[in-house]
Amino acid sequence: IDLVTIGTVEIKAESIKKWITVTDEALSMSSEDFLKYVYDEITYQIMLKLDNEVVAKIKASNLTDKSISSAAFDANTIFKGLAKLADDAVAPIAIMTKAMYFNTVMAIADASGRPIYNVVSENGKPSYSINGVEVVFNASAGTDIIVGDMRGFGVNYQEGQSVNLITDPYSLAEQDKVKIVGNIKVGLNVIKPKYFAVIPVAQG
Repeated sequence: IDLVTIGTVEIKAESIKKWITVTDEALSMSSEDFLKYVYDEITYQIMLKLDNEVVAKIKASNLTDKSISSAAFDANTIFKGLAKLADDAVAPIAIMTKAMYFNTVMAIADASGRPIYNVVSENGKPSYSINGVEVVFNASAGTDIIVGDMRGFGVNYQEGQSVNLITDPYSLAEQDKVKIVGNIKVGLNVIKPKYFAVIPVAQG
């Protein structure tokens, strides 16, 4: 009889916030387009921070494989990460910085002299891959490359996926400023073992 061990993963709700202050004079004189820009920018910054939190959770999780030793990037580096993934992690992506991709990956060729990367432009929007694996850019990856299947990551929105926007005219009233606060409550964590592997790339 094969035993199945089910572990416990804590997904704790966090409030991700961004805010901006605007003088009440500017706010009263501003057009609807300006206010829409402010709200859109706050929402964008929150979603960017959310992406960074996902990368941080993957790196910190004890379910993520971190056994790969730091080494200079070569044509086989991504394969080392793929080899660490569970058999059912069948939709892998590679998360890395743009600098890693454009300065390092694009300079590498395989044993036959062929580039290990691919760039496909569709409807004016390029998509990037390495060794056949889709690449997602995230600046917080640093000098690491994360290889993994996002189905092994849990996201639990507490109050829906929309960013809540609150206009606060009171807390900075003595400075004649209005604070516009955006927040979203969400729980994030890796939920499946060996669905992610971190590849540290040696520098220099």
